[in-house]
Amino acid sequence: FVLGAAACPATRVPTSDPSPDPNPSSHSQALAASEGAFLVSEWLLAQGASVNAVDRFNRTPLEDALRGGHREVAVLLLGAGGKLIV
Repeated sequence: FVLGAAACPATRVPTSDPSPDPNPSSHSQALAASEGAFLVSEWLLAQGASVNAVDRFNRTPLEDALRGGHREVAVLLLGAGGKLIV
């Protein structure tokens, strides 16, 4: 993991490229959605992170947010084009 110059303003944690991770199990947007981290999800979307990356459980960030009961994050992801896999 190589730290980039950018830092997430919600956490002030330095971050690498927010684009889709080649390892879906560690994808940033999926983790932020599953934890209900609204500001992190919002920032990742602004940085160009994929709203529909599929994780190792074949779920999108929207599904992760809904499963966790994180309505605010789910609404954010829906507004950004988030989809469910049916």
